[in-house]
Amino acid sequence: MQTSSNSYSEIESQNIGAQFPLCGTHETGTYVCNWSGHLIRLSDGQQSWGSTPFFSIIANEPLYLTKISDDPFVPVSKARQIASNMDVAVNF
Repeated sequence: MQTSSNSYSEIESQNIGAQFPLCGTHETGTYVCNWSGHLIRLSDGQQSWGSTPFFSIIANEPLYLTKISDDPFVPVSKARQIASNMDVAVNF
């Protein structure tokens, strides 16, 4: 008889590694800015970029984020490692 395990890695969303436009990001998690390499954390309390903005960025071209984790509080060292494994440039 096999028992199922609910480890965090097994329940991560299928969107890890996906790229999202900055204004279209609605999932809780940790992201890397594709244009700068900065780390962005989107937690449950912030709901989405489309809600009341906590900051605003205006650009001539679309700005994309790469989701690296469902966990918005992943340690910085682990975030660097995950991004590196995905070949995403980091600047944090």
